[in-house]
Amino acid sequence: MWKAILGVLLFNGSLLLSAQTHSVDDYWRMARENYPLLQGRESLIAASELKVKNIQSAWLPQLDVSGQATWQSDVPHVTGITSMSFSIPSAPKDQYKIALDVSQTLYDGGRTRLRAKAEAISGDLQLVDVEATLQQVRSAVTQLFFNALMLEAQKKQLDYVSNDLNARLAELQVAFENGAVLKSSVQALKVERLRIQQKLIALDEAERSLLSSLALFTGQDGIDISELAEPGDATFETPLQRAEYEKFDLLKSQADAGIMLYRRNRLPVMAAFAQAGYGNPGYNMLQDEFDTFLMVGVKVKWTPWDWKQSRRNRGVLQNQKEWVDYQQQSFELQQQRDFLQAAGETEQYRKMMEKDEEIIQLQSEVTSEYRTQLKRGAITSADYLAELNAEARARLDRDLHRLNYLHSLAQRQQIGTNED
Repeated sequence: MWKAILGVLLFNGSLLLSAQTHSVDDYWRMARENYPLLQGRESLIAASELKVKNIQSAWLPQLDVSGQATWQSDVPHVTGITSMSFSIPSAPKDQYKIALDVSQTLYDGGRTRLRAKAEAISGDLQLVDVEATLQQVRSAVTQLFFNALMLEAQKKQLDYVSNDLNARLAELQVAFENGAVLKSSVQALKVERLRIQQKLIALDEAERSLLSSLALFTGQDGIDISELAEPGDATFETPLQRAEYEKFDLLKSQADAGIMLYRRNRLPVMAAFAQAGYGNPGYNMLQDEFDTFLMVGVKVKWTPWDWKQSRRNRGVLQNQKEWVDYQQQSFELQQQRDFLQAAGETEQYRKMMEKDEEIIQLQSEVTSEYRTQLKRGAITSADYLAELNAEARARLDRDLHRLNYLHSLAQRQQIGTNED
C-alpha cells in the first residue's frame, strides 16, 4: 500500500513539475546567470584590483640589489712626480661591487593616486561593457520569447480551422453519399485540410528552432512551448537602466583623471634614498682593498619645460571628452526616437484590441450562417472556406494584437532611461 501511495505522490509531483511555467522575466534571469561573461565578471574585478594595487605600490619602499665585476684600461692616478719619497696609491683596474639601493617616494604631486583612479575607471568600463552585452542578450531573449508565443498562437488558430474542417468533412461526406452535394465540395475541404497540415509542419519547425535558441541562451536542456507564460503588463512597468549612460560618465571621468594627471606631471618628485654595499674599492678610490660603503640622501626631479607636450596631451583628452558628450547626445536622440516609435505601436495595438472581440463575434455569426448553407448545399466549399478563414484570421489577429502589445511594452522598457 505504501508503494502505491508513494507512486501516486511521485506521479503527481512529476505533473506539477511538467506544468511549471515561466514568464519572460524568468528567462531574462536565467539567460543572465548562464551567460559566460557574467561568470567571468569576478575575474575582471580581481584583475582591476591587482592593477590598482600595483600602481599604489609606488608609495612602498623600493629595494634593488645590484652587483658587478669590471676591468678597465685606466684609472685615476698621478704621474710625473719623481722627487717625492713616497708613492701615491691609485684605484685598481679590476673592481668589484655589490650594493643594496633603497628609495622611498616622499612627494609625487598626486601622480600615483590619479594613475590608480584611472586604472579603477578602466576596470569599471570593462564591467559596464559586460552589462551592456547582457542587456543585448536580454533583448534577444525577449524577441525569441514573443516570437515563439506568436507562432503558437498561429498554430492554435490553424488547429481551430482544422477541427472545424474535420466536422464539415464528416457532414459533407454524408451529404455526398446522399447525393446532396458534389464530390468536388468534399475534395476542396480535403485539400484545404492538407494545406493546413503543411502550415502546421512549418510552424512546428520554426517554433522548435526558436525554443532551441531560447534554451541555449538560458542554459536549459530543452524548453516546451507550454512552459512559456504570457506576462502581464506590470512586468514592463520599470524602465531599464541603460548601461550606456554609466559608460559615458566613466569615459568623461577617465578623461578628467588623465587631464589632471598631465597637470601633476609638471610638479617635482621628491624621494629619499640610501645605498649600502661592499666592494673594492669602496668610496675611497685610492684604497685598493675591499671595504663597506654607505650613502643616504634626498633627491628631487623636476621637468619645468616639456615643450608644451602636457598642454597638447590635455587638449587631446579634452577633445575626447567633448566627443563623448556628442556620442551621448546622439544616443539620447536615438533613444527618444525609439521610444516614440514603441509608444506609437503600443497605442496602436491597444486601440485595435478594443475592436477584436466585436469583429470575432460578427464574423462567427457569418461563419455559422455559411456553415448551415454549406450543409444544405446552398453554397460551395470555397465560399465556406473564405468565411472560416476570415474568422480564424480574426481570432489570430486578437491573439497577435495582444502579444504585439506586450512586446511593444517590453521594447519600451528595453529602450530604458538614464534615471536611477
